Amino acid sequence: NLFRKVYTTNPPPWKIGDIIKIIILSLTFGYLFFMLLGLFINILQSAMHTKFTFCRNENFRMIFDTIVLDLIVFLVVLRFLRHYRTRLTDMGLVKENMTKNVLYGICGYVGVIPVIFIIGILVYIILNIAKLKPPPQPIVQLFLVEKNAALILVSSMIASIFGPVIEEIFFRGIMYNAVKRKIGIFWAIFITSVIFSFLHTHAMTYFLVGFIPITILGAVLAYLYEKTGSLIPSITLHVLNNVGSVIMVFLFKYFNYLI
Repeated sequence: NLFRKVYTTNPPPWKIGDIIKIIILSLTFGYLFFMLLGLFINILQSAMHTKFTFCRNENFRMIFDTIVLDLIVFLVVLRFLRHYRTRLTDMGLVKENMTKNVLYGICGYVGVIPVIFIIGILVYIILNIAKLKPPPQPIVQLFLVEKNAALILVSSMIASIFGPVIEEIFFRGIMYNAVKRKIGIFWAIFITSVIFSFLHTHAMTYFLVGFIPITILGAVLAYLYEKTGSLIPSITLHVLNNVGSVIMVFLFKYFNYLI
């Protein structure tokens, strides 16, 4: 075994149907929240005879929406854990062997990044030959054009830390465990990685660029979780990957500005 299990979790009780319920409830609560919030803001603006400038800032709205949706997903997950009388520690969010688990995540990052980088270059070459230009992800576009330092800082924290933690709890802690319980380890890694990648790719041209690399990343994240029994390695790898991506975007922005 490449990694030995350093923490053993009890088999999670949730099923594939629970994943569907979590998604439906999260989308429903999110829709209701934004509908009521929009109504409240409109009433408040009418009463004050003014227009709030932040409402017209698309970058602010995107980050705010992301924070709210992530929080809603997290709260719905906590509700399901309570329903099954389980805790976050039961899916591997534990302090035991913290240093070792973080090192596993770092090793995973060092191992997977060259593979993703090479595949990314090959895909870009193919797209250039086909004369297809992939658009940047919305969060990347935000970093490139936004000038508000506070908004950039919050966006960086969400992309680098907050988002990866929530995503690992859902994709590996909930989805992977539920699918594995139904069809086994190999297909659970494959299917959840494909879903993970699909939800991270937006426009068709970006889908062509990002689908394979992100699927590989998702597979490594699931593998780390399966082998260690802890979410800490996958969270560590996910955070490092996103931090590295954010740094690369800022470097591109800086050198492009100098040019």
